[in-house]
Amino acid sequence: MKQSVWNNIYSMDIIRKNKLEFVSERKYISEDIIWNFEFLKSTSNAQLINERGYFYRQNNLSLSRHYNPKRFELIKIFYSTLIEKVRFLDNFDEAKLRIQKQFLINLRTCFSQEKNLPYDRIITDVKYMVRDQTVINVVNQYPVKELGFRQRIFVELIRFKKYRILANIIKYI
Repeated sequence: MKQSVWNNIYSMDIIRKNKLEFVSERKYISEDIIWNFEFLKSTSNAQLINERGYFYRQNNLSLSRHYNPKRFELIKIFYSTLIEKVRFLDNFDEAKLRIQKQFLINLRTCFSQEKNLPYDRIITDVKYMVRDQTVINVVNQYPVKELGFRQRIFVELIRFKKYRILANIIKYI
């Protein structure tokens, strides 16, 4: 099952029976993942098919595309929520690794959305993010050696709190 809901078909019987509701992306970044997790907990039968029956249209005005000053706080909430949801799983370590990788992807999005702000604001925001305890914990726990070269550089700049360098390269992220 892919992370997005637009490329999946769900049983309305399961949705109704379990009173599943889709949360707003104003509450959670990547709310599709939360939905899929809750749905999969409610079923013992899921199938994957390789057919393409839907074409996604990018909307540059969507919440996920434009600057959101709350995005950083939202990705931290999303990260904590997912970690809590997978604590009971037998493969918790693998799930945690995937969640940490998603957190780093979301963090990179936070950085890239800063590019149109005034430079002094970018410095302030990036400095705040690299000093955040959640960021520090994820960066220190994640096996950086498994990342590609560019991602590894990005994570290492965060780890060593090189906020000025990060602020200068944001326009290329």
